[in-house]
Amino acid sequence: MRASGPDRMAQDDAISSLLGADSALGGPDDYFDSATRKERTQAFHSLLEEYDIDPELPWVEALKKIINDPRYRAFKTLGERKASFHEYCEKQRKTRRERHIIDRKRSREEFMAMLESCHELRVTTPWKRAREYFQKDRRMHAIESDREREALYEDYIIMLERKAKDLDKIRRKAKMEKFRELLEETKSITVQSQWRKVQELLDMDARFQSCDKMDRLIVFEDYLKELEQKEEETKIREKEGRKRQQRMVREEFRALLRDYSDKGLLDYTTKWQDFAQLVASDPVFGAIMKQGVAQDMFDDFIDELEDSFRKEYKQIKQALERLGYTLQLGVEFASFEETLKSAKGLDHIGQQSIRLAYDALYAKEEEKEREREHKRQKGIDRLFAALNTIPEITAETTYAEAQPLIEGLPGIQAIESETERQKIFYEHIHRLQRKSGAGSGKRKWEGDSGSSKAQKVADEGSAAGTEDLNERRQKILQQLGLG
Repeated sequence: MRASGPDRMAQDDAISSLLGADSALGGPDDYFDSATRKERTQAFHSLLEEYDIDPELPWVEALKKIINDPRYRAFKTLGERKASFHEYCEKQRKTRRERHIIDRKRSREEFMAMLESCHELRVTTPWKRAREYFQKDRRMHAIESDREREALYEDYIIMLERKAKDLDKIRRKAKMEKFRELLEETKSITVQSQWRKVQELLDMDARFQSCDKMDRLIVFEDYLKELEQKEEETKIREKEGRKRQQRMVREEFRALLRDYSDKGLLDYTTKWQDFAQLVASDPVFGAIMKQGVAQDMFDDFIDELEDSFRKEYKQIKQALERLGYTLQLGVEFASFEETLKSAKGLDHIGQQSIRLAYDALYAKEEEKEREREHKRQKGIDRLFAALNTIPEITAETTYAEAQPLIEGLPGIQAIESETERQKIFYEHIHRLQRKSGAGSGKRKWEGDSGSSKAQKVADEGSAAGTEDLNERRQKILQQLGLG
C-alpha cells in the first residue's frame, strides 16, 4: 500500500538518501552488462534470499539491507529493481501459504493419529476429559487453537460411531446369513410353513439364537418369498413346456392331415367321423384328442382344402370351356384326365383335385339326367291321362290312325322321340286290350311285339343305370379312403 502524508515524505527522503549513496557507488558491474534478464532476475532474487528479506518488509526497509551488495546493480533502473523485488515477495508469500497448508494438514493428521492411538477413548468420552490424556503430547500442541482441537476430536468421535455402526451391520449381516443357511438346510420348510412352527423347530440351533428376533423374521419372510418365486417360476416353466408339447402335437396332427391329403385319402368332402375311424390307431391322433381341438383343426383344414379346390375347380372349368369340352355320362376318369393334359395352366393342379372335379362334373350331369328323366316321366303320365280322354282311340286303333288325334295332347312335347311316343301309345292300347278282354284272339296291332321288347329293354336299362350309379358311388368312397 502506498504511503501518504508525512510518512510518504519521510519514505521519499530515505529513498533519495539511499539513491545518493547508490550514485556514489557507480553504475552496474561489467558482469551484468552482457547478462540476460533471467540471469539478472536470478542474481537479484538470490540477493533477497541471502539477506532473508521478509516478503512483508516494505521496499524502503529492504533497500537499506541490500543496496551495498553488487548484485543490487543487476538491474540498471530503480523501477526494474523494485518490480523484481515485488515479484520475489509474491513468490515467497505463495510458498509460505502452501507450506502453511501442508504443515496444517500434517498437524491434523498427526492429531488424528494421536487420538486413534489412545485406547481409553470411547464415543461417549467428552473432550474435556480426553484432552487430559494428551497434555504432554506435542501432536496436540501442534494444533494452535483449542477450538480446532475440539472440532477435530468431534470429527474423530463421529468417525468412531460410523465405524461402530458399520461393524454392527457387518456382524448383523453375517448372523442373518448364517440363519439363512440354516433355513436352506432345513428341507422341511416350504412355502406353507408357519413362522411359529419354524421357531420351535430351530430354537436350539446356535445360528437361530445368535440372530436378532426381528432379523430372524425378516430372513424367514425373504426366504419364503424366494421359495414362492421359485415355485411360481417352476409352474411357469412347466406350463410353457406343456404349451410347447401341445403345439408340437398340433403341428404333427396338421402334418398328418397334409399327408393323408397328399395321398388322396382326405379331401374337402371327407367327414370327421370317417377320418377319425381311419386314423384311430395313429399315436398322433390319440395325442391330439387329449387336447380337445382335433375336430376344430380338422374342420379348419377341410375349409382350406375346399377353398383351394374351389379355385382349382374354377380353373379346370375355364380350361374345359376353352377346349369346348363337355363331360358326358359314361366317360371314364382316365379319358377326362387325358383331355385335361392338353389344357394350359393346369400343371400345378394335382390328380386328386382333377378327380374331385371329375366327380363334381359327373354328378352334375347325373343330376341333369335325373331332371330330364323326371320331366319325361311327368310328360308320359300326362300323355297317358290325355289318351284316356279320347273316345275315338280304341283297342283296335293303330298309331297311324291316332296320330292326328294326339299331336296336341298335353305332355306330347315332353316326348321328343317319335319311337318313344309310339311305345307310349301302344302301351295305352295294350292296357285297353287287357281291360276289354281283347287279347290273343284279336289281330296283332302294329308294333305290338316291338313295344313289348322296348319295354323290356327300358326296364333293363333302368336297372343297369341304378347298378352303375351305385358302383360309381362306391368308387368315390374308395377314392376318398372311406369305402
